[in-house]
Amino acid sequence: GTLTISPLALTLTGTKTYDGVASVAAASLSASNLVSGDTQIGLGLSGSATLASPHAGARALSSLSGLSLTSTNYTLAGASGSVTVQPLAVTLSGTPVYNGTTSVAAADLTVSNLASGDTPSGLGLTGSATMAGRHVGAQSLTSLSGLSIANGDYTLAGASGSVTVQALAVTLTGSRVYDGTTSVAAADLTVSN
Repeated sequence: GTLTISPLALTLTGTKTYDGVASVAAASLSASNLVSGDTQIGLGLSGSATLASPHAGARALSSLSGLSLTSTNYTLAGASGSVTVQPLAVTLSGTPVYNGTTSVAAADLTVSNLASGDTPSGLGLTGSATMAGRHVGAQSLTSLSGLSIANGDYTLAGASGSVTVQALAVTLTGSRVYDGTTSVAAADLTVSN
């Protein structure tokens, strides 16, 4: 007699970092039910699969039609799986005005690596970060512990950034005795801010 051996339907798992797109590349997937002795490379898995949602968290693979296999011992027909979408670590930048402290408010920061379609207002970034120095010029952000993000697709864990502190425009006040001119000596002025 003869015996027909049918291909094994794959169970796929993987992780990816949030990018705003509900797809995952084959390179980010692995088969969790390979027969002993078989390898991921031997599958010849290529293309991409569709996720049930692009957002951070455990996401089912809702369509495998964009994937293909070269191995005939396995099949995508009847295959299933899920992917864990990890939050994206933000990269912060900004141009705060000099205030004499090393603190920079969330309102003075922007996220330079937002996924396409996401907006800064949708992040819910609040609090303040600490700069390496308080003076005008480029300052790295040395602590983000005072910040928080409400949007779960992004994280401050592993985040980084730097700001360029801008000079503070001074407000001058003063008084002098009338002398018939429109000029005033610096000695007669004080900085009020």
